[in-house]
Amino acid sequence: MNYNCRPAIKDDVSGINEIIDYFYKENLMLFKSNQDIISDLKSFIVCSLLKDTHSNAQVVGCGYLHSYSKSLVEIRSLGILPDFQGLGIGKKILQMLLNLAKKKSYQKVFLLTKEEKFFKKIGFQSYEMNLLPEKVYKDCIHCPSYPVCEEKAMIYELSL
Repeated sequence: MNYNCRPAIKDDVSGINEIIDYFYKENLMLFKSNQDIISDLKSFIVCSLLKDTHSNAQVVGCGYLHSYSKSLVEIRSLGILPDFQGLGIGKKILQMLLNLAKKKSYQKVFLLTKEEKFFKKIGFQSYEMNLLPEKVYKDCIHCPSYPVCEEKAMIYELSL
């Protein structure tokens, strides 16, 4: 199965929405409207199946960076449709996001997840949520699960 991972374009919005909506319904991702996706589109990486050598087909995975400061960035909305999990697509998107964060001179990349094992294999370390006040006071306090978060904070230190 051939796929192409790349920066997102406007034609990818509905595919990104499909992925986020799927995981939102499974209570694994926060809701993101089409308008929100369009606003953050420049920060998204997507993977799509290749129909043929000339065009892309279905978007099967996505993720994006959300900046909190000059040194701190979060990976958000990282998800791969179930039929395409286990093929290395998530790892590829994650590596592209980490490379993009490094290129933009961020020092730390964090995320919230219920899938710690996957991220530990890449080099993320467990982290205390209370050490991320930027996240807690901007986003977490609006979450229905707050203050009892089911997700674990993880961090990746970038060497510049």
